[in-house]
Amino acid sequence: MKIGSFVAQAKGFAMLSDIPLYATIPVKDLRKSIDFYSRTLGMDIIDEDEMGVWYHAGGTRFALYVSEFAGTSKTPAVIWLVPDPEKLVQILKGRGVKFELRDSRGKKIVAEDKMYVTGNYKAAWFKDPSGNMICIAGHR
Repeated sequence: MKIGSFVAQAKGFAMLSDIPLYATIPVKDLRKSIDFYSRTLGMDIIDEDEMGVWYHAGGTRFALYVSEFAGTSKTPAVIWLVPDPEKLVQILKGRGVKFELRDSRGKKIVAEDKMYVTGNYKAAWFKDPSGNMICIAGHR
């Protein structure tokens, strides 16, 4: 047992590695973002309050909240690691999502309709209505 883990358990605290991590995504317009995440991406709202909305994704949650800093990051806000990224990309394209090909550092490199491939890793990026970069990725 690691010393940090032993000390935390001895004091009655769980280590952070044992506690679910939740993501937060800043948005400019909450209603427009709810429509996109709910209708376009197929997510179900599990909670909503004056601070924003919560969604369930796999074994975790993420929240959308209004922020003046929405869409300012040049790196992905979230990455969905999926078993068949090409299939999901096609489904989302059918729902109007516009994908961009980027390199591993987020720089746009070629036109859409292709996936970034390195070794057995594939990825494709799109932006939500607030300009947040979202990544769909998987291993082939």
